[in-house]
Amino acid sequence: MQPASIVVLNWNGVHLLRQNMPALIDAVAAAGGHHELIMVDNGSTDGSNEFMRQNYPGAKILPLPANMGLVRGYNLGSCFASHNIVVHLNNSVHVNRDFLRFILPHFNHRQVFAVHPKLVALDGTIEAELSFASFAEKMIYPRQPHAFQPDAENYLAPCYSMYAPGGCSAYDRNKFWLMRGNDEIYSPFHWEESDLSYRAWKRGWEVIFEPRSIGHHNVHATIGKLDQLESMQLYFRNWLIFNWINLTDRDLLAEHFANLGKFVHLEPMRRRAFSQALPYMTNILSRRRWERPNLMLTDRAVFAKLADYGRPVPNGTFVEYQGRVYRVECGRLRHVPGEAILAAYAATRSFQSITKTTFDQFPLGEPLVWPEGSSARDQSGVVYKVDHGLARAIDTVESAHMVGVNPASLPVAHPSEIKMLIGGKPLNLGFAAGMVEASPEHFEAIRKLLESES
Repeated sequence: MQPASIVVLNWNGVHLLRQNMPALIDAVAAAGGHHELIMVDNGSTDGSNEFMRQNYPGAKILPLPANMGLVRGYNLGSCFASHNIVVHLNNSVHVNRDFLRFILPHFNHRQVFAVHPKLVALDGTIEAELSFASFAEKMIYPRQPHAFQPDAENYLAPCYSMYAPGGCSAYDRNKFWLMRGNDEIYSPFHWEESDLSYRAWKRGWEVIFEPRSIGHHNVHATIGKLDQLESMQLYFRNWLIFNWINLTDRDLLAEHFANLGKFVHLEPMRRRAFSQALPYMTNILSRRRWERPNLMLTDRAVFAKLADYGRPVPNGTFVEYQGRVYRVECGRLRHVPGEAILAAYAATRSFQSITKTTFDQFPLGEPLVWPEGSSARDQSGVVYKVDHGLARAIDTVESAHMVGVNPASLPVAHPSEIKMLIGGKPLNLGFAAGMVEASPEHFEAIRKLLESES
C-alpha cells in the first residue's frame, strides 16, 4: 500500500480536532505504512496549533496568517506533502477505521485520479456518495440520487463518481499538480472539487466512489459560520464559472446559453451571481485555452460514462457472474478477457457478485482492452507498454526500468491478450539506463528518439 500525506484543514476548530483526530489516527494505524499528517491552519485564534503540537507532535503544522479558504488552503497543504497520494480532510469529518485501508489501494492503478468515501451527516442522512453527471437546467451538475435520505447500503462495490468531495477525498498528487491543483478562481469555496474532478474525467482519468470507506460529517461546522445568503450567492456564481470553463461541446454550449436567461432570471440571487461571474471572463477564457490540449474526452463522452442508466449496478463497477468478470461501462457489461488485463484494471479492487436476474438487465458491450499506460509481458519475456492507445515492445530490461516498468512484477499475459497489443511501434531507447557516456552518438540517439515520438 502506498503511503499518503493527510492534509487536515482547520479554522478555529480546536473542538473539532478533539473530536475527530483520534479516529483519524486510528484509521492511519489500521491502514499500516508510513503516512504523514499535515494540518493547515487558516489563521485560528482558538489554540488549535497549540493543541496539535501538544497532542500530535509528529504532525506537520502549516500556520497561515489569515483564513485563506478551502481552495487555497488545500493547495498550500498539498505543496508540503511528501507522498504521491494526498488526502484532503476537513476538521469536521470523523472517519471510520477502514477509511484509508479501502481508499489507498485504488491508486495502484494509473488511471485513477481521485477516490472518495461515503459521507454521512450527523443526523444519519447521506451527504455524499456516488454522483451521476447531469445536464439539468442546461448546466453540468453532479446528481446524487440518495442525498439527504437515511443512510443505507445503496452501493456494494467501488464505482465511478462525477466528483470527489473536496473535504474528504484522496488524490494522485502528480495528476493534481498537472492540473495546477484546485483552481483559485473558485476561492474561497464551492465548485472547486467538481471542477477538479470534471477536468480529470476529460483528461481520461477516473474518479472512484469507495462505499466501504465512510466519513461522518458535521455539516457546515466551519462554513456554517459564514453568512448563508452570501454562501449561496457564491455557489451560483461559481456554478456559472464552472460551466463556462468546462463546457466545450459546441452543441451543449449553445443549449447552455439558450437557456441561460431562464436560469439567471429565476431569482434575484442568480442575477447577482451572474453579474459577479462576468468580470472573471478573461480568466475563464485563459483556462479554456490552457486546458484544451489536454482534453481526451468530450462532454458527451464523460456524460456517457457517468450517466444514470437505471441499471441495478452503476458504471465503473466490476461484477462477477458465473466465473467471468465484467466492468459496467456506459450502461453495458464489458467482459474482461484475460487475467493480465484484469490485473491491469482491478488487481486490488473488489468485485460484486450478481445474479442472472441482474445480468439479464444489461446489454453486452465490447470486451475491455488494455488501459492506457499499462504494461504486459508475454510468455517469451517480451514486455509491452500501452502508449497513446498503441502497444510498444520494450527492447531491454534496462529500457523497461527507464519508463517505470519492472518486468519481474508483471503477470504473464495469455497469447490472446498479447494479440490485442500488436500494432504499436517498438519503444527502442537505444541505450541502457544508468550512467552513460555523453558522446555525440548518444546525443544522436536521443534526437532520433524524440523525433520518432513527435
